[in-house]
Amino acid sequence: RRLGVRFDHHNGEAFYRDMIPEVEEWLRASGILEDSKGALGVNLGEDLGFVRIFTEDGRSLYMTREIATARYRCEKFKPAKILHVVAAQQELHFRQFVEIMKLLKHPAADAVVHVAYGYVPGMKTRQGSAVGLSELLDEARERALVAYREEVTKRPEGVDENEIAEKVGVGAIIFYLLNHSKNKDLQFSWREALNFQGDSG
Repeated sequence: RRLGVRFDHHNGEAFYRDMIPEVEEWLRASGILEDSKGALGVNLGEDLGFVRIFTEDGRSLYMTREIATARYRCEKFKPAKILHVVAAQQELHFRQFVEIMKLLKHPAADAVVHVAYGYVPGMKTRQGSAVGLSELLDEARERALVAYREEVTKRPEGVDENEIAEKVGVGAIIFYLLNHSKNKDLQFSWREALNFQGDSG
């Protein structure tokens, strides 16, 4: 069977803000909202706690917009699965979200999957803390080329060192990440990733 995949990254939170009044009406009609010190939310019991949906002054919260987003996606795209590739620290949020959608008897409850991953704080370029994929791969190639020239004393003639560096750099990153749990935080190390000894790319 063909698998249809749609990336909905183009719609930020602002896109769903206009849907909040309709979502609020739906939530109020559902009967699941409770008042807690002026805020409206859903009581999910001892394990998952009270989840605020609207603040004391009536403003929407992240969970409100999450509900609006899921409702829109299910109506518009009718997905079999909705994958949220988000840090493992958001596990509680997604557990709460799924429980709320179950209470609402909404199909998103069965469709949402949290694909968790740990932070990789050491993965950055020399220029800063945030890094794009192309920057990361460029730096991997540069570092692999330096490592190749420093570590490999018997280099065959006539080979394209840049091509070797490209393959070694990409391989080093892939192997390093696959060699660690994706659910735990990972202090990325260029030295370990490009180590010519032991288990490395």
